[in-house]
Parts: sequence; C-alpha cells; structure tokens
Amino acid sequence: MLLGMKAYSLDVRTRVLAAIDGGMSRADAVRTFHVSLGSIKRWLHLRQTRGTLAPRPRKGKTASISAVQFPTLRFQLEQFPDVSLVEHAIRWNADHATDLSAWTLGRAIRRLGWSRKKKSLIASERDAWARAAFRLRLAEVAAADFVVIDEIGLNVDLTPRYGRAPQGQRAYASVPRNTRRNTTLIGSCALAGMGPGLLLSGGVDGTTFEAYLDEVLGPSLQVGQIVLMDNLSAHIGEGVAEAVAKRGCRVWYLPTYSPDLSPIELAFAKFKELVRHAAARTQEALEQAMADAWAQVTAEDLRGFFRHCGYRLVTDLDQLLCS
Repeated sequence: MLLGMKAYSLDVRTRVLAAIDGGMSRADAVRTFHVSLGSIKRWLHLRQTRGTLAPRPRKGKTASISAVQFPTLRFQLEQFPDVSLVEHAIRWNADHATDLSAWTLGRAIRRLGWSRKKKSLIASERDAWARAAFRLRLAEVAAADFVVIDEIGLNVDLTPRYGRAPQGQRAYASVPRNTRRNTTLIGSCALAGMGPGLLLSGGVDGTTFEAYLDEVLGPSLQVGQIVLMDNLSAHIGEGVAEAVAKRGCRVWYLPTYSPDLSPIELAFAKFKELVRHAAARTQEALEQAMADAWAQVTAEDLRGFFRHCGYRLVTDLDQLLCS
C-alpha cells in the first residue's frame, strides 16, 4: 500500500473474501469491488496466517503539541500576534523546554484553527464609550429615518486592482500618472436608495458643503429625518445645522474614526469598484462612469449595508406588532 493511503475497512475486506468464497473469481472481484488483485492476495494470506482481516493499527508519532496544550498556545498567539513563526517556536521552546521546529509549531497552529492574515487597521484614537453610546441611540431609531452623507474623490487613473497573469508573472496595467485634481462627489444615501449628489473639482470646504445641504440635498429631505455625517471640519458649523433644521430634520455625527458605522462607506466601496472597471481616461468619461455606477447601487444593496452597520430595519412583522 502506498504511503499515506488509508487501509480498506474490515467490512470491505470481509465482503470481498465472502464473494470469492461463494465462487466469484478474483478477476471479477477486482472489477466488482474496485480493489487490486494484490490486496485480495494479501487478505487471503492474512486470514490464513493471522485468522483475522482487521488492518494493523497505524503507527505514527504523537503530536508534539497535544490538545491539552492548545489553550497555552492560543494564549501565546494572542499575546504576540505579530511575531514570525520562527519567533513563536523560540518562545515556545524556551517556555516548555522543547526543541520544536517552526514547521512543527506551524502545524499545531493550523490544527488550532489559526492562520496568518492581513491586518484590518483601526484608529487607536477611537472612543469605545462614544461608539457604544451611538449604538444605543441607533437602537431607538429606524434605519428608514436616516440620510447618510459623505464625500469621495476619484480621478482618471483608476483601474481594477486585480487581474490574471501566468503563474510566476506579474499582472500589469497602464494608467496615467500626471492627472488633474480629484473630482469630488458629495453624496447621500438612505434605505430607499442613493440620494442627490454634487460633483466638484478639488476638495470640499464649509461653504460648498452648506450649499449642497441647502440646494441639492435639502429639497429631497422629509420632516423628521436624521442627517448623519462624520466629523470632517467642513461638516461642522452653524450653517450646517441651520440648513438641515429648516427642513425639519436633525443632524447626527458619527463617533470619531468610525467609518464602520456609516452605511455610505459600503455604498462607496461598490461605487468605486464599478468606476475602476470603467477605466475612464478623460474627465467626461469619468463623470459618465460615476453616474452609471451611482445608479447601480440598489435599494437591496443599501438594506444590506444598513443592516451590516447595525441599524434597525423595521420589518412588516414589526409594524404589525406595533400597530
């Protein structure tokens, strides 16, 4: 039997030899049971010499790190998540007076269910208490009451980030390096769909943002809605609150460094990927690609984005129970 192959079960061995004892030829047994002629000969010899067809117990080394030690290994991984496999092996050997290789320790780590992966970075300046308080406020308001605002900057050098190439070769793309100023989109979204947007060249200042609220977004607002935005300096000012208040709405600000609580960030992620695939190389083509991509972010997408960020979606059953 080849190294690494599993032995045939006792049931298979017994059925094959029972068929042969009943008159089936060895050649027919090979075709019927899909076993080799060599296996049949070995099983006949085993039955004659040992009186049993049971396969011998497989021999092998006991795991160098047992399941009993997994909590200790997990603790080491949690305490030193950034160190290399070699450094982990050095630490383990020093603490346990062993001589394990990095390869052996790596197998134990995989059995534990851990793997090496790219980090998702979050700002150390986050305020955990402010985020918790914001989530409590979210629980009291239906997602349909929110209109979320943010900005995104795009240019004519966008291209898909991934491509295919033969193994061992890089995937290349040609993009312009000398580009004009970014085209900035001030956009909004609600549970029903993407809202009014404003394109402009360059960045956003307080005056431009207040004009967007007053003249572009304002007419679409409904009394009682909450306009949600981050703490960008252009978003903070008396004119912002006034522009929203005169539409009968309120302003909420996200906790600092908390884009994961903003559904429009997920909408922008889909939007930007669509613009990347358009590979627009002129300003006119870029603006058309942005318009096309904006229309492809659907209400179904937004329901998922709001749910993912922790907003309360009121279902028909909720409305029935509350009526």
